[in-house]
Amino acid sequence: MSEGHWWLEITVPKIRRGKYCVKIHAITWGNRANLYAYIDGVKMKNRLEFGIEARVEDDFVIVDEIEWTETEEHVFRFQTYTPGILFANMLIFEPVD
Repeated sequence: MSEGHWWLEITVPKIRRGKYCVKIHAITWGNRANLYAYIDGVKMKNRLEFGIEARVEDDFVIVDEIEWTETEEHVFRFQTYTPGILFANMLIFEPVD
């Protein structure tokens, strides 16, 4: 995504019901945007920080833990709260026991 304020919405294919730790993989240095994440219209508790002060492990930022009761598509929306660019290449759904 380009520099400035913006939003991005992604509809992901069906995900099996269950509990997941959702992560986004991105480059986390320099003039990067910080984001709010929404899943199916619900704002997640974690703010996604990609800028210079970001504290991440291996460039994975945790979106949130979420539990789905149905196997279905989901809509992710990322919206800036500080302007900047974003270099992201994947969402990860890690099952949680």
